[in-house]
Amino acid sequence: MNAATHAPAHPHEHAPVMDPLHQYDYRNEGPRNSALWHHRYLLALEDVTAVFDGFKALDITDLAIGHNELRVVVGPNGAGKTTMCDVISGKTRPASGKVHFDGREITQDSETDIALSGVGRKFQIPNVFDSLTVYENILLSLPRYQGVFASIWEKESAEERDRILSILERVRLLDFLHHKAKNLSHGQRQWLAISALIIASPKLLLVDEPAAGLTDAETALTAELLLELKEQHTIICIEHDMEFVRQLGSRVTVLNEGRVLAEGTLAEVQANEQVIEAYLGR
Repeated sequence: MNAATHAPAHPHEHAPVMDPLHQYDYRNEGPRNSALWHHRYLLALEDVTAVFDGFKALDITDLAIGHNELRVVVGPNGAGKTTMCDVISGKTRPASGKVHFDGREITQDSETDIALSGVGRKFQIPNVFDSLTVYENILLSLPRYQGVFASIWEKESAEERDRILSILERVRLLDFLHHKAKNLSHGQRQWLAISALIIASPKLLLVDEPAAGLTDAETALTAELLLELKEQHTIICIEHDMEFVRQLGSRVTVLNEGRVLAEGTLAEVQANEQVIEAYLGR
């Protein structure tokens, strides 16, 4: 990376997230040293560790994700990828350190409060209701439909219906509106799970292995979908499929043994000897 660092033209503007001249100097640009960190980054981790039975599963000194950035996180099994998402989402409380999101610290917030603040998560196995139609799955994901009685007695508004149809069109499921989820392909189920996530308009999407088990055509469409979604969301994508990562064309963070091993373009991390030894060259 070149040494030049571009600052926002005005202090309240976001800097270009994927500026190739930018060094991603998390320590100096992050909350540790900059009161204006949130103008460039939506999420920042600072000295975050997670320990299980004496084993340090996560040990991240500084890491940040820009506004409307699609960051891909790769690494061998046990590298800490899922643990990092668990800490960000509040599922796991870090042993030490701070998690900052959307301009404030959320380290001690509950999983529910973090979700309500704008962090959405899609797990590797699509979490959908097989006996319900595509439309019904999305309907039940509306924030005001989370209560049992609301889902039974309340009718969606015209605005909510239009939003659902717009999202389903975006994920190529509009033609399957009244199909039960159990009859969808694996790829379509992945898209349905993503749709159920984005209906609440989260600022940050944590997406775990969206290309797992997909056909080549589904993989290409999923990459296209994520690239479209980053226009309105910041995305952290955990992935093992290097061809899928190549299609995303995004900045890559490599984790190993809970630490950030390398960062850069896919070509840059693939050429890194430490990465080759730890993961890519296995």
